[in-house]
Amino acid sequence: MAFIFNPFSSLPVQETFILVEPAPSIVLRGTPVVIKAKASGRIPDRLSLKVWQETGDMIHLEMMPEGNDGFSHRISSVQNSFRYQVLSSRANSPGYFVRVVDAPDIGKIKLTLIPPDYTRLLREVKTDGHIEALKGTIVNLEVQATKVLKEGKLILNQKEQIPLKIEGEQLQGNFLVFHPGSYSLSLRDELGFENLNPVQYRIHLVPDKYPQGEIISPAEDLEVMDSNVLPIIYSANDDFGVTAIRLIYQKGGIERAVTLKSFKEVRTVGPEVFEWDLAGLALAPEDRVAYRLEVWDNDSISGPKAGYSRTLTLHLRDEKDRTAREMERAQKIVEALLDLLADQLEELKDRKALSDEIVRIMEMVAKHLERMGLEKVERFDLESLNRNLATLNRRIDTLPKETATQEMERLSLLSDDLVKKTRMHGVEALAREIKNRQRGLIDTLRLPSVNPMAADIGVAGSLVLCK
Repeated sequence: MAFIFNPFSSLPVQETFILVEPAPSIVLRGTPVVIKAKASGRIPDRLSLKVWQETGDMIHLEMMPEGNDGFSHRISSVQNSFRYQVLSSRANSPGYFVRVVDAPDIGKIKLTLIPPDYTRLLREVKTDGHIEALKGTIVNLEVQATKVLKEGKLILNQKEQIPLKIEGEQLQGNFLVFHPGSYSLSLRDELGFENLNPVQYRIHLVPDKYPQGEIISPAEDLEVMDSNVLPIIYSANDDFGVTAIRLIYQKGGIERAVTLKSFKEVRTVGPEVFEWDLAGLALAPEDRVAYRLEVWDNDSISGPKAGYSRTLTLHLRDEKDRTAREMERAQKIVEALLDLLADQLEELKDRKALSDEIVRIMEMVAKHLERMGLEKVERFDLESLNRNLATLNRRIDTLPKETATQEMERLSLLSDDLVKKTRMHGVEALAREIKNRQRGLIDTLRLPSVNPMAADIGVAGSLVLCK
């Protein structure tokens, strides 16, 4: 019946229909674009693509069959906006337009670095985006983008996100530098496109150096007497400021401190002199004291840091043994002078022999002075004896016998006084040792109830500075 009433219904379809799946109307420059089409009705063997670029002539492109009557063409990297249309030999699709835009990006960047207040450094402006700054530096960020933005964020170390203030193409914000690493800027425009693979800007922390201290004098370990006042010449410096200088010393495994100077903010100190009264240490013979300079800086971000000088030691010599040796040498000088006087009285030697004997005694005195080291400057009696011997030796050939004898008697009495003075020094040394041992015993008995770090009057103030 169908053939009777509609004899043309059994004839094959002659018309072709093309349905295009439009590509996105707005795409990023450099991204791929896929254009798909599907044919119906009379299915053609091939479909082609007409493309009209913003610049240049129209071009023809072949579409690849995909099965199920589908065709497609992929533009791997689109660079300019264009219009396109799919066609066959029998049909054309409507025309479509693809707009190509750029992703948002950074045009200019400006960083204002504000160092911590304690450094008293000036602000620094940088335009390369990278940061080299002290810990605690505030960074003011100003960015000129390439297009109007809807959203902007600073990504710190690929974790923390800090929103930025946006006004058209301008972004502003600030952050605090506390750790090394990197940061980047995530931008989103009004179309929703983001900057892909943003630049990673470097964050490098410039260290706040440790303060430095130096003990200029003494320059080496010393052997001392506990009654001495030891002058210590020292200096200190820091890149931003010294706040305190202490002398740290250790005796018997206990460390104590004396505050030498406190400052508000001084970068360089000294050379200055501290008169260290060693009598207050209550040293016993053979005691050793290790000491060094401790310098604190003014770092208010990470906390004050301490720098130290090299460690020197004081060694208290045994005065009893020293005095005994000194008495022995002095006694030999006395005996030599008495022998000289006896030879003079008995006329056993001529003037030349007497002169040689005087020279020998002078050498004994000189060696005695040399062994005394620094203390010889206080022994005027020995120096006086040596000068008198030298005077007698120069005049021995011309002096009358009686005058020479009187001079030798006087020198014998002077050397005898020397022995008495040396013996008195021994008694004083023994008294000092007893006193120091008593003081050391008292300090030891107090240790269980007294904080060792507070044993020195200078420690309390220095602990406050350390905090």
